[in-house]
This record gives sequence, C-alpha cells and structure tokens, in this order.
Amino acid sequence: MTTSIKPNKKSLGTLAFSQKVNEYQLFNSTRELDIRSKVMLHASGNWGDLAPEDAETNNQVVNNSNGGRIHSVYKLQDNKTIWIITSGYGLTKADMDLTQFSEQDYCNTVVLFPEEY
Repeated sequence: MTTSIKPNKKSLGTLAFSQKVNEYQLFNSTRELDIRSKVMLHASGNWGDLAPEDAETNNQVVNNSNGGRIHSVYKLQDNKTIWIITSGYGLTKADMDLTQFSEQDYCNTVVLFPEEY
C-alpha cells in the first residue's frame, strides 16, 4: 500500500539486516538489489503488502514523529516475504538518554524474514 506521506529518511535510523537476510543476499547481486529496492520503497512511504489499517498506523507514526514503529511487508522476486521494521521513528535527541545509550540504540531499521521475528 502506497501513501502520499513520505517518511523523513534521517528518522529511519541505522539500517541493519538479520543474519538470514545477510546470508540470503551474500554473493548474489540480484537478491541484494531486490532487497535494496524494498528498503527504498519503505523509505519512500510505500508500505508494500500491508493491510489498510496497518498502513494507516504507519501513516500516523510518520505524521506524529513520536518514536513509533513503522512496518512494511514485501515479496521478493523469488516470492519470499521480507519485513522491514523501523523502531523509534522520529525520536529526537531530547527524547534519548545519551549518557547510557547511543542514537543507534533508539532508532533503527531492520530487514528480516517473518520467521525471524
């Protein structure tokens, strides 16, 4: 599901891949490009194969920028499903305890297979 609401790319935090996704795309440029294209869709506000109510939740998180979670679901070229989840979307440094944690601890985007959740 595509939205006209575009996330702030800086608010997506650090990008990470699960171990299985890393192994899946290792030494395979086609798979790597496929996954990268899905990350770009997520970053542009295209939530993929998400139910309308879940897409609306994503839109509310993007509008409020209050540290919420954004979740996208996509099919890869070989029909495998991946999830892309951003946690802590829109948190500001003022919302973080940077004496004990880093910004990366608060906001990150992870690409994973559903069975890894």
